[in-house]
Amino acid sequence: MQVYQPKIFISSTIRDMPNEREAALQAVKIIGGEPLMSEYTINAQSSDSVTTCLDKVRQSNIYILILGGVYGWQPFNDKSITELEYLTAQENNIPTLVFNTDYSKDELQEDFSKKVGATFFWKPVKNAFELKVSIQNSIREEIDKWALEAK
Repeated sequence: MQVYQPKIFISSTIRDMPNEREAALQAVKIIGGEPLMSEYTINAQSSDSVTTCLDKVRQSNIYILILGGVYGWQPFNDKSITELEYLTAQENNIPTLVFNTDYSKDELQEDFSKKVGATFFWKPVKNAFELKVSIQNSIREEIDKWALEAK
C-alpha cells in the first residue's frame, strides 16, 4: 500500500506570527503531511522570493491561509506576497483552507480578509493552540473527502 503524504503550503505573514506558523508546521507534521514553508522547509533557490513561493504553491496539494493582523510585504507595491500566494492557489484550483485570527487587522488586511471571506468559509481562531488543532482537523477532513471522491 502506498502512503500518501500531501504537500501543504502554509501562507501568512511571517515576522508577526511566529507562534502561529510553528503551530501550523506541527499540525501538518502530526497528520503526516509535508509542510511547505519559507522559513522552515524551503531551501535557498537560484530564483527570486516571489517566484520561489508561487512555484511552491503550485506544487502543493493543499493551500492553508492564516489571516493575521498585518497585510504584509508588497513586492510590487500592489498585492502582498500572501495575497499573491492565495491568488496562485485559486488559479491552480488547489484546495484551500482558511483560518482567520481574531487579531486586530490593518486596513489592507481587512480588505483582503473580506475578499477571502466572500469565497471561503473560514475557521476563526484565537491563538496558536486553537490554530494547531483546527488545522489538523481541517486537513484530516480534506483528505477524507479525497478518499470518498476516489471511491
